[in-house]
Amino acid sequence: MQSCPGSPGGARALAEVLAAELDRAGVDTLFGLPGGGPNLDMIGAAGAAGMRFVLAHGETAACIMAGTYGLLSGVPGVCVVTRGPGVTSAANGLAQATLDRFPLLLVSDAVPGAEAHRVARQRFDQTRLTAPITKWSGTLGDRRPGDVVGAALALALRAPAGGVHLDFDPSVPGDDPPGVPPEPPGTGGPELRRARALAERARRPVVLVGPEAIPAGAAVRELVERLGC
Repeated sequence: MQSCPGSPGGARALAEVLAAELDRAGVDTLFGLPGGGPNLDMIGAAGAAGMRFVLAHGETAACIMAGTYGLLSGVPGVCVVTRGPGVTSAANGLAQATLDRFPLLLVSDAVPGAEAHRVARQRFDQTRLTAPITKWSGTLGDRRPGDVVGAALALALRAPAGGVHLDFDPSVPGDDPPGVPPEPPGTGGPELRRARALAERARRPVVLVGPEAIPAGAAVRELVERLGC
């Protein structure tokens, strides 16, 4: 489904597109602190697709929980918050995910763009706020929503992993899908053979392991044991 008119029914339809893409990516749990607006549509659609929702005591904690879950599971963690103060409260957790390379997708409610001219309460440019602390921040609207969600999830997970933010607003077309860089080239051939030869000759080898190696924990452990570190 790729089109959602800007109406209450449009919010439900967009929430269903979001849930379908999360399910397709292997997401099984959402974290967050819902408020007004379409937050409940998102949580309801996710629940209907078989995902559970974990209620947190604060937005920062919810982001950290989701990011940690994503890091351990290998699937982007997802956090749902309300607009305005919900987004500002989530900012620390979102920044932590980006700085510590935790794959996180934050989905926030927003003042509908079609009503922004007459709504002042809790209205500000949320994507502009989160842009400096994310890999990408944009609006999920009624134009190609499935593609936008899919690309956002892929971008959050692509090394270096980090936070991605989507403003949920079915009343506007929204942004095009973010660009996702290609997978980094694997190390092989002469470089790998040279590194292996150096490691085998070393008397006291030292292995430096960064956060990107976490998904390959078993292989790293085997390497360390073989080298006798």
